[in-house]
Amino acid sequence: IGAENPNIDEWKAVCRRKLKEKKKTKNTVDKVMKMIECFGYETVFGREDVMREIGGGPTTTSGLLTELLGMEIIVSVAGHGKGKYRFGYDTEE
Repeated sequence: IGAENPNIDEWKAVCRRKLKEKKKTKNTVDKVMKMIECFGYETVFGREDVMREIGGGPTTTSGLLTELLGMEIIVSVAGHGKGKYRFGYDTEE
């Protein structure tokens, strides 16, 4: 989770694989890919940020974030307020 110069294409491939293993829909995969493009690895984001960038309501967005946390695609970030995340980059899987 601490690569200094992550390759975005490599990370997208890791995310796609994790999402495919969990049998996520193409729509969900597309949303996650858009999130990676919008937020990158350094940006801390919350539910409101995700809703603004990819659309969807609060309940749907919260569910997506919970799923991504469970798959270790995103990680919780302390010190930025409740419910803040960033992408956890780790290709050593």
